[in-house]
Amino acid sequence: MKEKLNESQIENFAISLLEKKGYQYFYGPDIAPDVENAGAGFVRESFEEVVLVSVLKKAIEPFKSIKKAVYE
Repeated sequence: MKEKLNESQIENFAISLLEKKGYQYFYGPDIAPDVENAGAGFVRESFEEVVLVSVLKKAIEPFKSIKKAVYE
């Protein structure tokens, strides 16, 4: 009998594919809204906040200098 796929296997596969594309994975409890549990150093207001603004700002910072160089 063939083994059935479960949600965990699909999730792990998707995470693996995204990591291979250069995305960084954060385990949910490590970036939980409560400060004591923010092991990755990122704090968010709630679990509904899916974009980690501090991570996004850090990621786009190098592009600001490129834009500035192009338009000056």
